[in-house]
Parts: sequence; structure tokens; C-alpha cells
Amino acid sequence: TEIYTISLHYALPIYVTISGGAQVSLTATNTVLDAPVVVNGAVVNVTGGLLDVAVPLVATNSGQVNVTGAVNLHVPATLSSGGLLQVSGAVTSAVPVVVSGSTLSANYLVAPQVLLDRSQLALQGDYIIPAGASLTISNGSQIRVGGDLRCDGTLLFFGSWEAQIAGVWTQDLPLFISGGTLQLGSLAVPALTLSNHALIAASNSVLRLKVAGAVSVDATSLIQASSRGSGPIGIANWAGGSYGGIGGAGSSSDGGVGVPAPAFGDYAYPDDPGRGGAGGSGDYGVNH
Repeated sequence: TEIYTISLHYALPIYVTISGGAQVSLTATNTVLDAPVVVNGAVVNVTGGLLDVAVPLVATNSGQVNVTGAVNLHVPATLSSGGLLQVSGAVTSAVPVVVSGSTLSANYLVAPQVLLDRSQLALQGDYIIPAGASLTISNGSQIRVGGDLRCDGTLLFFGSWEAQIAGVWTQDLPLFISGGTLQLGSLAVPALTLSNHALIAASNSVLRLKVAGAVSVDATSLIQASSRGSGPIGIANWAGGSYGGIGGAGSSSDGGVGVPAPAFGDYAYPDDPGRGGAGGSGDYGVNH
């Protein structure tokens, strides 16, 4: 097995700085960092099975660390001022992951604590927050999960934030959402509370909320699926959308009369995408 080691046991200073727009590429089965590395406005590309980080790794001032493979973090990695850690595989951390004004992108993430401040976390796969672990999203941070999100730990929201979940969000504890936007297709929780201008929005044409207990939405918050309908399919001009019953028929100033589309869907169980009516040629309503 090939192992590349960046080491400064016998040299000073006791860290490596890569800066000034430099580009460094490493290819190996395993890449081991045993001296602190600072990527300051530079690009480091690591290709191989595993990047093992046992010392501080810093990406700052738009510095980038791109890893084709997986990353193990034994000490905190610092991402700040536009820094980027982009990993094609999993990021496994034994210590808290702190991202400040930067981006962490991976297929999968395992960490006891994740703190996002003015940052982005992008995961292509599922995201599991186990019991005892926590996720803190604050100050305009964004999290995007390409799969499901399962939370058995602690979620903390501060200020404005945005979360986009492509799959299903599930947890066994009540969910309290404050001051941010959650965009998803399906949510399963025992109870749900929205406050302080919180918003749950549909990510596609269907928003499924499975809440066993109470749903509480204060006067400043909203649950919506507006503009996520199927579009003006089968709707003639000057006619209603016909969801749950035949739409109305209007008329134009020149005597034209609308012909509603056939009724579809169930008003009592609205499980189909809606659609708006049509006023004139190309003048369609909002596809609710």
C-alpha cells in the first residue's frame, strides 16, 4: 500500500502553508497529514482512497481542498473566509466540524457536532444525526441533503437559515423550527412548531407532512406548496383548473367561452398536484 506523508518533524516552522494561488496534487492509496497544513488562497487536490488528517487542516481565503475519496478527521478542520473542503466520499470526524463563511461538500458526513456560521453544507447522500450529536445552523447558513435526513440528536437554529432535503426528514422528538426556511418533500415527526417567520415549503409538486401530534404555526410563519402544481395541462383559455371539481367557464371580450378541463383529484384528500386556471392565450394562473 502506498502512503504519502507530509511531515516536518525535523524542520521549522512546524506547519506547511500553501498560498499565492498555488496548486498541489497528490495521488496515493492513502495520504496522511502529520504536520499542520494551511491552504491560503491555493488549491490542493488529493486523489486516492483516504485522506487521514491527524493535525490541524485549514482552508481559508478561498483556499480549496478537493479529495477524490474519503476523509478522516482526528482533529478539527477549520474552514473560513471562503474556504472549501470538497470530498467525493464520506467525511468521518471524531471531533466537532466548524465551518465559518465557507463550504463543506461530501457524499456523507459523520461528526459529533457540526456548526455552520454563514456557510454551506452540501451532502449528496443521507444525513444521520445520531443521539448525542448536534447540528447548529446560523446566520444565513444553508444545508442541502440529497437523500434522507434522520435526526436523533439536537438541532439548533439561530438567525436566518435554509435547509433543502430531497428525501424524507424523520425524527422521534418534536421539531421546533424558528426563523428559517425548510424546503422538502416529506416530513415525519411527532409534533411540529413553527415560529419567528419560519417557512416550510414544498420542494416538488407534493408536500407530505406526517405529524402524530400537534401542529403549531404562529402568525408570522407559513406552510406552503404554492406554484408547485402540474402546470396548465388540458386547460383551455378562460377556464378553471378543475381540481376536486369542474372549474368555472369564463368568457372573453370577443365572445369566446372557456371549456374547463375534466375534474381530477380529491378536495378532501389533496394528494395530486394542482393547477391554476387560464385567462387567455398563454395567460395562466398560479399552478397551486
